[in-house]
Amino acid sequence: MLVLGLVAVTLVLIAALALVARAQAARGAAQAAADLGALAAAEALVRGPDGPDVRAPDGPDGPDVRAPDGPGGPSGLDGSACDLAGQVVSANGATLTACRVLGGGVVRVSASVPGGLGTATASARAGPASAAG
Repeated sequence: MLVLGLVAVTLVLIAALALVARAQAARGAAQAAADLGALAAAEALVRGPDGPDVRAPDGPDGPDVRAPDGPGGPSGLDGSACDLAGQVVSANGATLTACRVLGGGVVRVSASVPGGLGTATASARAGPASAAG
């Protein structure tokens, strides 16, 4: 009976650790998606719709996740930095939960990813060095 009890406790601990690890991985994925979305949106704001595209084209590093050039330019489907942030966040397996242009080329993005113990959410802020503060 004692051995059976120890096995049961061990299995419960392993399951709990697996849930915590999954939640931590989801938090990391949400943070990475938010970081990349904020960077892409801020770069699009600073560059503007007519500026040079500094991103790498499709190639050995993977697909180019930007929207195709169109009426709004290469910064997003309709030229919106937040549209581009949403595309980048989605390409990284997360959901865009908030995007706000703060001015001066600064963008705040929030992203979420389902995790082991609920939904993991993370935020990121990006912009030019001249807007630091």
